[in-house]
Amino acid sequence: MSRGAATHHFPRRLDLIVSAVDEIGQRHLQQWTEELESLPPGPARLRRALDLLWEQLTSPLWIASTKLWIAADDDPELYERMIATETQIARGFRAHARASCWAIRRRPLASTSA
Repeated sequence: MSRGAATHHFPRRLDLIVSAVDEIGQRHLQQWTEELESLPPGPARLRRALDLLWEQLTSPLWIASTKLWIAADDDPELYERMIATETQIARGFRAHARASCWAIRRRPLASTSA
């Protein structure tokens, strides 16, 4: 993309950074969702889902996102815009986590008779 095209789509540096944060978050969510959906049912599903989440949290995409948050520490406007984007992404992660992993039926504890 040429500099002119970039400034047309992103008039301010802030707009480019926020767009990058959104893109990174959406990629995280898409990867995690696809991997969760491919897991077989059963007791090992939750353990594998947690492993997948750990892989996401240590991936190059996550590291890039963390660096953008560090940049936002010095820029209140960037911080405010990133909060909105990250909140939306976090909601997506929670929804998929509930639907895919944590929607486990609770079993009542066995009663003990004395």
